[in-house]
Amino acid sequence: RNWSTASICNLWVGMSICIPSLTMASSLVALGVSPLLAVLNVILGNLIVLIPIQLNSKIGTKYGIPFPIFSRMTFGNKGTHLPTFSRSIVACGWTSIQAWVGGGAVAALLGILIPMFSDQSNTVAMPGNDSVVVGQLIGFAIFMVFVFFVAYHGLDQVKWVQNIGGPVLIVIMILLMFFSVNMLHESGYTIGQAFAQGNDEALIAQNGGFAFVYMAGLTANIAFWATMALNIPDFSRYAKSVKSQFNGQMLGMPIPMALCAFVGALFAQATRLNPAIGVAQFDPSAVFY
Repeated sequence: RNWSTASICNLWVGMSICIPSLTMASSLVALGVSPLLAVLNVILGNLIVLIPIQLNSKIGTKYGIPFPIFSRMTFGNKGTHLPTFSRSIVACGWTSIQAWVGGGAVAALLGILIPMFSDQSNTVAMPGNDSVVVGQLIGFAIFMVFVFFVAYHGLDQVKWVQNIGGPVLIVIMILLMFFSVNMLHESGYTIGQAFAQGNDEALIAQNGGFAFVYMAGLTANIAFWATMALNIPDFSRYAKSVKSQFNGQMLGMPIPMALCAFVGALFAQATRLNPAIGVAQFDPSAVFY
């Protein structure tokens, strides 16, 4: 049990600051919701799911038990296999999603030096998709090799990666924010003007109305960390104390998610107001292809 408040905070920073987190607000903007309301939606959803996360974390820290042991209180010794394997299946799917998005970022970076990686016309047929971009597929494979390497070496390796990656990811978010601000200025807008934009009522109506879109977004933000709220004892059991894990999560989860929401909404609005693009983009790596 050697994870301090900083270690827990860096864990959450590493998990929170990612392209899928950016899409939580940017996708709402793409559906017609104003940037300000999109950011508030993300903040509210994360504050709601933070409650069960903190409650379940205390069990892991106080008794030093992982999720499979914790779930025995509800499901019994044999029944605990059901939630454990169910959580594992969800984790595999989520890892694939993150790795695919990460592979796109890898391909975008490699495409700077090797144009083949950024060639969107270079595709291959795969089950369920007849036009998978080859560059992103190779990037996905590279990303998964790194994931397997870290996972194979256990949570000590995860801790090492998060302590390095946490500060780096914060710098990357700041750079993306400046990139979006520069795009706004090139289009003749300021940050204030971008966030002063109201809802696109016509676009929202096409997607089911405001209540449907906004509540769906709130549900998505809660669901984003819902499975982590279940198995958070797997991580909190390594914390030095309950205070360490509580403070680490209070700093490391809602603040980075709010930052991602702000940057994501800003980026989406910048691409919408840019005459060369004209449509709100929810994936920042797409503009680098």
